[in-house]
Amino acid sequence: MLIIISDLHLLDTSVGLVPSPQTFTLFASRLRELAYRASWRTDGRYHPLESVDILLLGDILDPLQSTGWLQRDAQDTSYIRPWHDTRNPLFALTVRRITHKILEQNAHAGEVFRHLAEGAAIRLPPANRLGQPDFETRERIAPRVRIHYMVGNHDWYYHLPGAAFDEIRREIIAAFALSNSPAPFPHDSSESGLLTGLFIEYGLVARHGDIFDGYSYNRSLGRNAASLADICACEVVFRFPLELKRRYGSQLPAAILTAAREMTHVHPALAAPLWMNRQMQALTTSRRLEKMVKTSWNEVVERFLHLDEVRQQFLALDTGELQALRLLLMVSKSASVAAISDISAWLADRYGESGRSLVQHARREQDILENRARFVVYGHTHKHEVIALDNANLPPEKARQVYINTGSWGTFYNIQQGTKMNLLTCAAIYHNDERRGRSFESWQVNFT
Repeated sequence: MLIIISDLHLLDTSVGLVPSPQTFTLFASRLRELAYRASWRTDGRYHPLESVDILLLGDILDPLQSTGWLQRDAQDTSYIRPWHDTRNPLFALTVRRITHKILEQNAHAGEVFRHLAEGAAIRLPPANRLGQPDFETRERIAPRVRIHYMVGNHDWYYHLPGAAFDEIRREIIAAFALSNSPAPFPHDSSESGLLTGLFIEYGLVARHGDIFDGYSYNRSLGRNAASLADICACEVVFRFPLELKRRYGSQLPAAILTAAREMTHVHPALAAPLWMNRQMQALTTSRRLEKMVKTSWNEVVERFLHLDEVRQQFLALDTGELQALRLLLMVSKSASVAAISDISAWLADRYGESGRSLVQHARREQDILENRARFVVYGHTHKHEVIALDNANLPPEKARQVYINTGSWGTFYNIQQGTKMNLLTCAAIYHNDERRGRSFESWQVNFT
């Protein structure tokens, strides 16, 4: 049995929220249930599962979402940002400090994964002579559990080569009991012989999905470099609440400052101004306060637009992506908050990460075209999907080839639905006669 999850976005909490311990407790409970069900075979007999592989498909730890990158300005000798030279010793030092804090703030998550890898979390009853689970005996069988880490666009730092990053990876490996070596964590399965063999065994293509997003992946620089999304996140989304508090903190209600900090949990990301507009409408009727918020937003946008790195990143964007970003930023400088909201909503639907599926890319995977794979699994969009690739008229469970998006974990504000969600999504892929011959299942839980 292969379990695939992505987009946990475990943070150091300086910017946003982390998934609650309840989320990981629920995951471990579901995993025990899945392992037991997978132990029932096609012939109707029970045979305890021998192995479980867990694939962490990118954006698991999230060093990007941290004010640790914003503690120094350009005039300081220790000034460093995610888009600076990764060979600078300050770069690895900053990543290490943030990573260490992430692991501290998410110790409950590491404990759950360690228990899984150590055989303490999944304990199956043995089979009796009739091929049924023997609940009378106290004996329990622990399947072998291996945990594999692939990187995405928020944790690409762990793909960087070098001894300093090897040490960071060793700390992550120890905290989560990973099967990875301290070498760069793979971004593509071809970078790992273990994953290559595992994917062949399960008829699988799996990747984070960031390579299909021009905002989150610089196609000319590759995965060992920051993207425009990284710069925008740091210099606009994360900086905005800091500047708002610095300039107007004593004049603004605490609820407005809290709403500004929670912008990082808004999906799709391009709808962040819409989020602030709705929060302002709910929290105040003062035009003076609205102007304060707008002024701070304009300041961080102006600073962002004048960065040399932003101008360089513009060159890597597709025409549609470039127009979308320019339009959003242009409107934010000249229009009211309400106008920003209208444009942001349109852009989010047309270009935003939750406004489009990656299924078209799944259909073009070479292993799908040449019938070497049955499953394509992506993350990145935070949008849970299960879609038949070969026949749109068939339900996915009856299709020959299937696309699955693993969605996301944690607390999110969905602008399009107007809801707050606490999500846990998981995909399970089976082989041979596991799960009575069923090939896969995928589910999403929204709990409070």
